[in-house]
Amino acid sequence: MGDWHLQSIQDAAPWAQERLLLGPFGPEALTARHGLDERQCLALYGLLQRHTAGFQSEAAALVAGAAHREQLLAGLWRTFAQLWDDSVQAAFSGEVASAMAELQGTHEALLAAQDRLEDVLAENR
Repeated sequence: MGDWHLQSIQDAAPWAQERLLLGPFGPEALTARHGLDERQCLALYGLLQRHTAGFQSEAAALVAGAAHREQLLAGLWRTFAQLWDDSVQAAFSGEVASAMAELQGTHEALLAAQDRLEDVLAENR
């Protein structure tokens, strides 16, 4: 497909690039499954960038000198989520997804620790 799909996400964080390029919004999925052309794919990537990391970057710059900056940004994102819920009449699951990812990471760490413990116990028998 060439590198056209990288143009609008080249400044995105590596995790964002990976999520876009390898997930359900990868260029192959967008073109083959959803019938989008190159222009539409680039516009979609740009839209996602502006309204996620771009939004965070602009918001952080706007409140750079504010007192209790972290609280202000957290409130801004909660308000954003509420407006999102109201506008599309669907739940913004960012907090749920974040909690689930944290839970999954903790579970994987627990399983790894359990494997190590079993190995140590087997060596000491």
